[in-house]
Amino acid sequence: MGHGKEKRGPLTDEEQQKKTEVKEKWNAWFQEAKGLMVNAERTPEETAGLKTVLTKLLTVNPACYYIWNARKSLIETELASLSPEEARKVLTSELHFNTASLLKSTDNSKIYSSWYYRRWLLSQLGQEAWLAEPAVWMKQLAERDTRNFHVWDHMLTVRAHGALSEDSWREYAMNGEASNYSLWHQRAGLVRGILDSGDDVTSTILREFEEVMMANAQDPTGTSYWHYFVWLCSVVAKQETIEPFAESIETIVALAADDPTTALPRDGRRCLERGLGLVGRGELLA
Repeated sequence: MGHGKEKRGPLTDEEQQKKTEVKEKWNAWFQEAKGLMVNAERTPEETAGLKTVLTKLLTVNPACYYIWNARKSLIETELASLSPEEARKVLTSELHFNTASLLKSTDNSKIYSSWYYRRWLLSQLGQEAWLAEPAVWMKQLAERDTRNFHVWDHMLTVRAHGALSEDSWREYAMNGEASNYSLWHQRAGLVRGILDSGDDVTSTILREFEEVMMANAQDPTGTSYWHYFVWLCSVVAKQETIEPFAESIETIVALAADDPTTALPRDGRRCLERGLGLVGRGELLA
């Protein structure tokens, strides 16, 4: 969850005091929640109080998976006694709370348990709720953090529920930053699907090699697209002959290795070596 975060110095005395105070409050709320959860004969007022305390705990520290689990258990118990209309209101309110938590910060949007809770809520709410997801999260990918694989994975789940068209997903996942590892990972999945559907392997892979060339031109110091190059080479290695791809592979190596303006990153060179090894052309980097 700390990828891309700037390092900072030690906390000031004031910041340390505030952190200590927040921790003491959280511990007090946690003890209160424990006391309410073990009481199987809670009154409606105590149940409402428990939900309030769980909200406080998750607002301060949403990374505690056991608090999300406790909230899920509480909501499930509450739903059992509600009409479908009342249950939908409760679930919708929970979805709004979860959305606010995920969008509060970049760190919050990378918490596994928050996403698991969201998917449970969506499964309870049904197809209408799933259909609303692209409008929220595709925008977040575009405007906030295009490399957040948690959002990408969530959108794959949304797509699996029929809430995102193949064309819309393909258009988004096959356009973006040259050094976005999450995007290249999704692109590989899409291309794999294209190949599995019976499309011509040669033309598809040649097109993807061109994408690697363009990515290298856009960001010569990047490394993400070199991992994609390895995957493409693994596909080529399974073909009867590599001849249809030889010129593209040679061009990629020449562009990467002979650029006088920048040195090939170490990770990029390792990927090149690995990919060329897969297709038996390791001498190109000799």
